[in-house]
Amino acid sequence: MTNILINGKPLADMGVVMLAGSYAELMKPAQVKNYIENDDPNKHGVEVDATDPPKLKQRELTLKFLIQGNSKAQFLQRKAAFENMLYQGAVTLYVPDMEEYFHLLYVTVTQYGNYRLNACDMAVKFKEPDPTNRSV
Repeated sequence: MTNILINGKPLADMGVVMLAGSYAELMKPAQVKNYIENDDPNKHGVEVDATDPPKLKQRELTLKFLIQGNSKAQFLQRKAAFENMLYQGAVTLYVPDMEEYFHLLYVTVTQYGNYRLNACDMAVKFKEPDPTNRSV
């Protein structure tokens, strides 16, 4: 994986890497919104307006990260900095391999594993309000 940016900062400079499975999560297609339907009681079935392409729903993504430090102090500082970035709410993730920006909103950490106060992994849940927005 090349150097991914989060809010313009390289993850690697923060001692953070995105873990396996995250690319697949980012590439997963969004669901479509419901079609406009008319359930006229005087007609069989329902009328569906499929003249326009369907619009996409917001996505929920869970991305996995590993945070590492060379010492307890460095790890704790990096972990706090990463969490503070998440707590800003809006997160822009740029993945050079995919040449795409992802505009995400932090929701919560769904899994957390700690490794002797020098590393941890966390699964971070995000919402992507508009899965078609891939611009800067």
